[in-house]
Amino acid sequence: MATSILLLLSLLSVCAAQTFFPVSNSALYFSRYNWAFTSAAQPTALTSNNGAYIKVKFTGTSIALGINTSFAPAMPFMNLLFTIDDGPMKEVAVPPRSEGTLPLASGLTAGTHSLVLYVYNSLQSSDRWTVGVGNSAILGVRGVIVDSGAQLQPLDTLPRHILVYGDSITEGVQAECQPGGDLESNAATKTWAMALAAGLQTEISVVGYGRLGWTIPGNGNVPPVFTPGAPDSSSWNMVLAKFPRNFSIAPDAIVIGHGTNDGSAPPSTVQRNAQGWLSAVRQAAPSSAIFVCVPFGGFQKSALEQATANYIAASGDTNVFFIDLGAQAAYGTAHWGASAESCDGIHPLAYRHGQLGSMLAVQVAKKLKW
Repeated sequence: MATSILLLLSLLSVCAAQTFFPVSNSALYFSRYNWAFTSAAQPTALTSNNGAYIKVKFTGTSIALGINTSFAPAMPFMNLLFTIDDGPMKEVAVPPRSEGTLPLASGLTAGTHSLVLYVYNSLQSSDRWTVGVGNSAILGVRGVIVDSGAQLQPLDTLPRHILVYGDSITEGVQAECQPGGDLESNAATKTWAMALAAGLQTEISVVGYGRLGWTIPGNGNVPPVFTPGAPDSSSWNMVLAKFPRNFSIAPDAIVIGHGTNDGSAPPSTVQRNAQGWLSAVRQAAPSSAIFVCVPFGGFQKSALEQATANYIAASGDTNVFFIDLGAQAAYGTAHWGASAESCDGIHPLAYRHGQLGSMLAVQVAKKLKW
């Protein structure tokens, strides 16, 4: 139910009479598997995942986000990218250590409009796992603010949903190859994961963290993907620390592309962790198709192939698949050193992401007959 913004002055700094819709409003669509929701007196949607998104329709002439980043670094730490009515994308910085409004659009023609908003990039050096540490590169959304008397409506979503796990490549590090660090060079909307979703015509939840692997933690204090016997020290099953990932509605497909950052790990350890993850994720998502993908650079291929084969042989699971795109995908992204495909030899450029995601979509669609 809408609540007058005038009753929420402690939450939002808004002078004019407007209407506030909390994140619990059913018209707001949050990408399904990469947001956490608090149940406090002021419910908040939380994410540290670049590529997480929100969709909604609204009436009136303006829209803004109600945000809480009081736990963020005292410096620029995150950018959003959004489109109104499928118009040109616009980038906006998230205010650090702020509780208030983030204006997105005003002066629109009166009528019904659409908003699609993505987390575009964020600092890898800040904490990306724990809310409330004073240095958390985590976005808190409390709702949307529209004109007084305006309404929200659901924006159409695609019927299928996929969940993608990955590392810095998956979150779009160096996709733009620009100087200035994470907030200038990274681009979550231009990754292979987004191209995969477009090719399959699905909604997508991207879970990607720089440096993360089967055996090592990611930047920002993110635990390894899977730690045997220690679910609280794993990240595949958690959106953030103390916020479990909700698999009550299973994804149609789960795609995992880890292994690049495990290059120095013993293959036997990678194999053990990947095989353990397959058992755990199957228990969490019984109906999902699961794809274990060799990283584009070919890292830890044998360990991942053996882990998948061992799991299938032991379980009889016929809905698990192994994909290796081979030398065609590895070209230009298999070793350090700039190439035509990569700014540094590992992280693909935006155009190469599109190619890789399209190649993978063909293979996934063949397996599932989509």
